[in-house]
Amino acid sequence: MKNMVVFLNIVVLSIISNGLAQAHTSNNSSLKQLFPQAAEISSCFPETNEQRPIIQNTEDSFSEHSLGFVAQPQKQTGISKAAFNRILDKVARVYKPIFRKHGLKLQVDRLWDNSSVNAAAFPLRDDTRVRVIAMFGGMARHEEITEDGFLLVACHEIGHHLGGSPQRPLLVPSQRPHFIMVSNEGQSDYFATLKCARKVFALDNNVSLMRGKKVSRIALEKCQNSFSDREDLAICVRSAMASQIMGNVGAALSRTSKPNFATPDKRAVGFTDNRHPQPQCRMDSYFAGALCPISDNVDLSESDASVGACSRQHGDTKGLRPLCWYKPGRAPLLFAQAN
Repeated sequence: MKNMVVFLNIVVLSIISNGLAQAHTSNNSSLKQLFPQAAEISSCFPETNEQRPIIQNTEDSFSEHSLGFVAQPQKQTGISKAAFNRILDKVARVYKPIFRKHGLKLQVDRLWDNSSVNAAAFPLRDDTRVRVIAMFGGMARHEEITEDGFLLVACHEIGHHLGGSPQRPLLVPSQRPHFIMVSNEGQSDYFATLKCARKVFALDNNVSLMRGKKVSRIALEKCQNSFSDREDLAICVRSAMASQIMGNVGAALSRTSKPNFATPDKRAVGFTDNRHPQPQCRMDSYFAGALCPISDNVDLSESDASVGACSRQHGDTKGLRPLCWYKPGRAPLLFAQAN
């Protein structure tokens, strides 16, 4: 009977996982070819033909150091290779110890020569304790990207692994199929500025960096309402402007108008949407994370979305997850995870 229950759990959770993750997996066929060792891949943006990684036809087996890429000729815009590596060095320096604290290992794959305008996160199929973020040079070279924008891309991918609730089930196909939970797209956006960017930006003198920079008056005023400390305020404004960059990149890839701080997405979903939000909704999520005054040292919870974040449940009014993708309320655990 116990084996039958476990089997039914696997079947039902597989159906749920496939339904919730359809937007993640249906267009990620080339990413799956690129990373055959991945359990399931979460990409930063929905994959289109223009974003597909370039994969050389080769019979070589996959290895970390020989991936068989062919780079497409592309005008050098965005950020340099040196900046690409410097940002990922910072992310690794900050987050490798944090992953270890959670019993996990962070692996940062630097794919500068790949022209995909995207990024990816996944656990290894054979050892789900190894959590990968795959960063493509095509994203770094996109004409809309900046160094801080690229950091938010990396932080979004970190968020799939550590971003907490709301989460979605991810099927790990192996000899003993099982599920792990990963943060959904909107939550990974929110985490990027709520926790990750703050930790990485803290390595810099943000007051000096932001002095004289052109910033949004709306973003500045809202950050002033959340933070009084000058360094915290500078990090908030810096994160807000990086949020605008991420919105601009999403708009360019989806061929929609650029988002604006003055026009937040007013839609309210009937249930939490695990898919990639629209560019304005995504920018709103990044901006909300920047505005939330909860410390980045307070961990998010995998089961309670109100822990470590600004929450309507606690009476907070600033830095709340946008309703354009998030439906407040704790999601029930419908099925026990099969072991």
